[in-house]
Formats: sequence, C-alpha cells, structure tokens
Amino acid sequence: MNTKKWMSMLALALALAVPVMGLASGDYGAAAVREGETYTVEQMLVYALQDEYLALAEYKAIMEKFGVDRPFGNIMKAEQTHVEHLLPLFAAYKIPVPEDTSAGHVTLPETLEEIYQTGVTVEINNIKMYETFLKQEGLPEDVKTVLQALKNASENHLAAFERNLNRPGSGQGLRAGSRRADEGGAPAYGRRNQPGNAADSGSRPRDGRGRRGN
Repeated sequence: MNTKKWMSMLALALALAVPVMGLASGDYGAAAVREGETYTVEQMLVYALQDEYLALAEYKAIMEKFGVDRPFGNIMKAEQTHVEHLLPLFAAYKIPVPEDTSAGHVTLPETLEEIYQTGVTVEINNIKMYETFLKQEGLPEDVKTVLQALKNASENHLAAFERNLNRPGSGQGLRAGSRRADEGGAPAYGRRNQPGNAADSGSRPRDGRGRRGN
C-alpha cells in the first residue's frame, strides 16, 4: 500500500471516530458544556436539569457511603428545589423532560477527607455551566431569571463546602455544628439559598409562563 493511500485511510478512520468520542460519559450535565459555545434553550435546560440530578445523586451516594449528614443533607434539599424550578420551563417551551440517569455518572471520593473537595468540584462546575448559559444572546427572560437564581444558590453551596474543607480536622466530626453554620448563617435551604429569594437574585424566579413562581 502506498503512503498516499494509507494516509487517506487513516484520515477517514479519524473522521469516523469523532462522533463516537462525542458519546462519552462527559456529555452529561455541566461536563458537556463548553465556554464560548452557543446553546439552544432546550440544550441549556436539559444540561442544567442533568447537572442538578447529578448533584443530588452524588451527595446522596456520599451520605450513604460515609455516613455523613451536614452540609450534604441540607444542600440536597436545595438541589431538589432547583429541579422543581427548572421543570416548569420544560412545560412552557414544550421540551421533553429527560430521564434521570445520573446514577450512572456518579463518581465517589475514595476517602472521607475527600468528600468536601467533591462538593467544591461539583458546585464549581455547576456555576461555570450557568455562567456560560447566562452569556447566551437572546436568552428568554424567564429562563434567565431561573438560571441566575440557581447560579447564586450554587455559589452559596460552594461557600459552605469550602468552609468545611478549610476547617481544621475536616473529615472528622461531620455531624457536629449547627444548620446555620453549614449554610453561612442561614437555615439550610431556607431563604438564603432558595432560588429566587432576595439574597440570591433580588427576585423570585418566574415560571415558564412569565408569572412569578411560588
């Protein structure tokens, strides 16, 4: 086989491999979002919901594996509320709600000392995803309001994990401490971290029909 023909076959093989690579497990939630790319409303909502599903699944798995509670239990309640704020937008824009397959994408830390770093990583990725979405041109106002509120709430979650990560002896005595200490001086998933409260974005998120959510 001459060199020219061999190079042509190699180029064809590489071209055929690209779509397969795109089906990797990274194409889920925040891991699928690239800064600077353009996304449709459907893509943004699907990736956002997947990422909230994933956070719920990871925190639940951490609690079960390591027998810990705060701040994971409190933040899990917040993540469930995030899901509930996203779902009306799927109905409003007639987008099918994706199945929750997050359990297949969960990555657990190896040791107790690594659990807070996992929380930090999850929230950082979540925040970056929402920042990318909020930069999209022509973003509908109802979608923008919800995404901004969820980003703000995730920043509060990140701060809670970072406090625990930097606390002396982190990984020990995880059940100790008050709920207020875990969520930065506010009841865990009370007003401060609830999407749409004044502490998050200055306004409550609107549902998909433009009315303010409850």
